[in-house]
Amino acid sequence: MLVIRRSSRNFNIKLLRTISISTISALISIYFGIGFLIAQFFNSAIKAVGIGGIFLFFAVCCFISCLFIKFFVIETRGKSLEEIQDILNGKTSSTGSNDGIK
Repeated sequence: MLVIRRSSRNFNIKLLRTISISTISALISIYFGIGFLIAQFFNSAIKAVGIGGIFLFFAVCCFISCLFIKFFVIETRGKSLEEIQDILNGKTSSTGSNDGIK
């Protein structure tokens, strides 16, 4: 049992090392940039369209995000990390799939 945890942890560390520092920096910068823009223009937007309009805008964004997840994000339940990477890289897996799970 300890060997499985250790090898799993080492695999995750190796996977984490494949993500470059510049990619992580760019994503964090985008995250904080969007947060800054929302904080900067929130009061102006409330004055322009009202709090209901702002709520509607964020509700539509959430709905579009749900649609994106429904149609474009793969199901990962019951799959190993290696199988998920194979699917994302376009390789077909020879192991059984979990198509019956909903």
